[in-house]
Amino acid sequence: MAQREIPVDFLNSLNPKVLPRTFGNNWEDPAFRRNHNKPQSITNEFSGKKRNVTDPTQRSPRRTNGGSSSGFEGSSSGSGVVPASITARSAHQLIESRVAAQEGRSDLLSHATYATLDDKVLRFFAYVTESVRESATEAIRHRRLTITYFPADDSLLIQEPHLPNSGLPGGTILKRQRVPTNPRQREALPEQEVVTLDHLRVGESVMIHSTIYNVYACDARTRSILEEMGIPAGPDSLPPQDNYAKKLDATLSVTASNSFGVKSQDRTIDDVIRTQRYIQDSGKVLFFHAITDERSEGGRIRNVDLNLFIEDDTISVTERQNTAEAVPAAFLSRRRLPKNGKMEKTVELTFAHRVNGMRETDLGSPSAYYGPLDLDIGTYVNVFGRQVLLCDCDDFTRDYYASQFGIELAPPIDISTVAAQQVAITKANRPILPTPPYTGYGTYEDSLSSCKSLALKAPKGNLINPHSRVDVLRFQMRLHKPERLEDAGRVFVLSYNVEDGEITVAETALRNSGFVGGKFCRKQRLVKSFDGVQPTFYTLADLKVGAVLNINQFIFEIVTCDLHTENHLAHPTTNGVAPDVAVRIPKERVLSLLTALRGFVTVRYVTQTEAFRAFDRDRDGNVTLAELHDGLKSHLITDKQEDAVALFHQLASNAASGRITHNDFFTWLAAPVSVKNIPDGDVLDTTQSVGTLVDASLTESTLQARNAVLRSLKEKLEARCLNGFEMFRMSSTMPRAYKGRRSDIQSLANTDKDSVISPVQLHRCVDEVLGLGYTDQEIRLLLEYFFPNVSESDRLRRSDVGLYNARVELKEFQDRFNEMTRIGQL
Repeated sequence: MAQREIPVDFLNSLNPKVLPRTFGNNWEDPAFRRNHNKPQSITNEFSGKKRNVTDPTQRSPRRTNGGSSSGFEGSSSGSGVVPASITARSAHQLIESRVAAQEGRSDLLSHATYATLDDKVLRFFAYVTESVRESATEAIRHRRLTITYFPADDSLLIQEPHLPNSGLPGGTILKRQRVPTNPRQREALPEQEVVTLDHLRVGESVMIHSTIYNVYACDARTRSILEEMGIPAGPDSLPPQDNYAKKLDATLSVTASNSFGVKSQDRTIDDVIRTQRYIQDSGKVLFFHAITDERSEGGRIRNVDLNLFIEDDTISVTERQNTAEAVPAAFLSRRRLPKNGKMEKTVELTFAHRVNGMRETDLGSPSAYYGPLDLDIGTYVNVFGRQVLLCDCDDFTRDYYASQFGIELAPPIDISTVAAQQVAITKANRPILPTPPYTGYGTYEDSLSSCKSLALKAPKGNLINPHSRVDVLRFQMRLHKPERLEDAGRVFVLSYNVEDGEITVAETALRNSGFVGGKFCRKQRLVKSFDGVQPTFYTLADLKVGAVLNINQFIFEIVTCDLHTENHLAHPTTNGVAPDVAVRIPKERVLSLLTALRGFVTVRYVTQTEAFRAFDRDRDGNVTLAELHDGLKSHLITDKQEDAVALFHQLASNAASGRITHNDFFTWLAAPVSVKNIPDGDVLDTTQSVGTLVDASLTESTLQARNAVLRSLKEKLEARCLNGFEMFRMSSTMPRAYKGRRSDIQSLANTDKDSVISPVQLHRCVDEVLGLGYTDQEIRLLLEYFFPNVSESDRLRRSDVGLYNARVELKEFQDRFNEMTRIGQL
């Protein structure tokens, strides 16, 4: 081609809009301003659907003397724009440009050839034959390729489409470039130095880089352009097929439909039945209320809903969102449920007709799955190893069974009765794991705790309230039948902790004995015997005068014990106090004790609250007889039990209750010191008082447990920002009975909302709305606190119908709630 004559001002122009849109000049093309994650599509070039096509018959005038660059073709100011549907003009442009290039005519060469060649792309289809070695199925392979020819610069692009399962990656075989001709091609066409359109003929072959490409077809647009140019184009033909191509076409034709080559029918009878059931029963669901007991695994009773879809017999199980532990996730997603499903999950395959790695045929007949006839009230459904009990259903389900099968479902089941029965069954059948043998490292508790958890944790001891009373019994011992004479005079003291059963042994230092004394055995549980699996420890029953103990291979004999230990062993239920022993205290003694206590409290403590907390060890707002006795001993006022009883009578407003409230204590501090209920010159008989107060102190553990429940309730309500009125409102809207059917529960709803509550409503509010998860004993203590005037049998009833006296109004409930909030604040 002849050299184009381009003005120097055109090349030196800083305006990119006046530059010709040749290859590489793409500053104004937005497609080149961003990265593309896939190759650019050339569909428009093949189909001719260009947005604008320049009409060569309406060229813009050539450059004027004024130096304006807007006269060049291809500028935005050109007026030759025709619709893209005129494809013949493109062929004329190509013919005119090629003729001008061959003849060297400057009238056409002066116009930019990019306007007629850049948007032309010709596409040919070819194949390459190559030999295949070491293959038993094929000897040669025909690889189909696409040759794209760009007339603008005579460049070629060769690509191979991707074939599935062929082992060939496909993609670009030859990047777009100008391909030089070989010597034989130059002999045929001496003027052609590169492969051009003259070398590409349909039905002929062309050699490109020593590879022979057999051209067998071209697309319709390429054929139309060739016909307009007068270049002969042979008819299209089919490429030859090798063995692989024949097998692949046969496989694709068979798997094109679901019939798999069966010509008689395209659908099986199962597909027809499934479609028919979908049309008839779409949207029909059998709904059951059910429960599952997971308390044996450390869980709880879950209230679930079982849905059976009639159209395909699939089942889904969802958990009701009525407790704090309930989660929104489905208990079982919709699927066909096998009857012999197990909790242990096998290798699950993901393709069709598989259930946990087993085919449907391996599971047996269709009766191996649950269907409508397998469900009834009171039956258990095996949900992959978890037993779900059906307790009730809706009205549609009952009507469906009656109309379709003529079956009347069983009446509803009371969930509370089933839950109580399941508790006994679960506790009776709970397996007891064998205790592993002692390893010999550390203590027995340390070895046992390492078997209960993968992460090594320190053994949990018997946690004792640091403010509670810890009773210690002391025994004097000596070595039993010592072998050496100097060991006969050694004296040992054994201290037994009543709370946790731990024992401490210390030796008493004696002058001129040769033994310095000190700790002989640290505080621990002493092993009495060991059978190789589980040791037996010494208890209080083994400690008595004359008993022989084996402590770390040393044989001891208990010689005697102190008076407190002797009284405790004689009267263990009354904490070492004999109720039948007459104790008489004069009035002057009581007055001196009150004066000493008042003086100590006034001098030692600044505020009354601080003084009361010095005796209230467990911070429950009450001082018991044991706490008062311990406080008097620790403050060195008196250590006698009868003195503590006398002071208890003077401080407590109701001594029979066994508690001194903070109001009683503050009232006593505000009044002058005086002895009440004792005439002048008389004495106080504490014989019966000691027994009564000791009995009251025996309920101290129960009181502490109740206070612990109330503190827990207060903390959880504060965490949820709830007060007493809101708790009363939630309780008053709860149903007044536990029943199985939802209609019965609605009929028993409280009609006088926000006025009174019953024990059943408070129980259901704590259990279902707040979801605190209290045990039966904790619920009993909580109901006893809020309903003190109701008998225990009425508090534990499952329905309050007819119990009009077993209800609490808002004011009384608010007073009890305010008293609960003051627990632990002093």
